[in-house]
Amino acid sequence: YARLESIGELAADTIHALWEATPTSSAPLTLETVTHGIPTARDDIRVRRAGTVDWRYKAFDPEYVPDEQIYGPDGEILSPLDEFNAEFGGAFCGDDTPLIPGVDIGSDTFPYSSCVDVGTIGLIIANFFDLPEIELPLAESLRAQ
Repeated sequence: YARLESIGELAADTIHALWEATPTSSAPLTLETVTHGIPTARDDIRVRRAGTVDWRYKAFDPEYVPDEQIYGPDGEILSPLDEFNAEFGGAFCGDDTPLIPGVDIGSDTFPYSSCVDVGTIGLIIANFFDLPEIELPLAESLRAQ
């Protein structure tokens, strides 16, 4: 700590001189922004590797019961992955046991067995803190078609 403090003291005059020599202006400034959206919705996520794999999640179906099979007999990943069947997503996935029992996404297979259903946990948190109900899906998760 003492070494860092002494370096700071030695550099103070140089840094201050640099700061004072930096030109500034109060003239209006125009910025052009460019944005690029990266789709993160479950239905948009796909992994393709030179035509050898096509991994994706199965579309959400409230009546669907997952087959609990992630790997085939030769160790290959079976696609579509149907164990992640959560309409608005999952949280806390990947632990050995669910962080919050009873609000899982319906799979008994690791890493999905510990996922907490975002829609359900959102309602629990909103009720606990007396927050207004938020309409799902969130507007920022949607995009123009």
